[in-house]
Amino acid sequence: MVADFIPPSAKKFMDTTFETIRFGKVHEIAASFAYGRENLVPVMFSRLLRNSQITSKEAPLFHYYLQRHAQLDGEQHGPMAEKLVNSLTDGDPIKEKETRLAAEKSIESRIRFWDEVLLAMPRKQ
Repeated sequence: MVADFIPPSAKKFMDTTFETIRFGKVHEIAASFAYGRENLVPVMFSRLLRNSQITSKEAPLFHYYLQRHAQLDGEQHGPMAEKLVNSLTDGDPIKEKETRLAAEKSIESRIRFWDEVLLAMPRKQ
């Protein structure tokens, strides 16, 4: 990604994602998606809603999007993604280790991204 308007934190996060897509094995890609997104987003978005100072009256579509996304990922997408990972590893200890490492890399990338977003946000005084 080379577009100048993309914030560096977003670029790094997307680069990591596309690197996994380009060079990862199928079970690594599935693990990155399952554990770095589908199983993580419900917790992340629920906390964001709970801790946000933006009310549903101020931003109803934003609240709906976060609630719906958390619900779908938590109830459907997350369990389906985990099932996919399990079917791709099929008890193979090498593949299971590779999926764990891919998931960790994806989660660490997301943490770095959100840490950088937080640092870039203006602070109330």
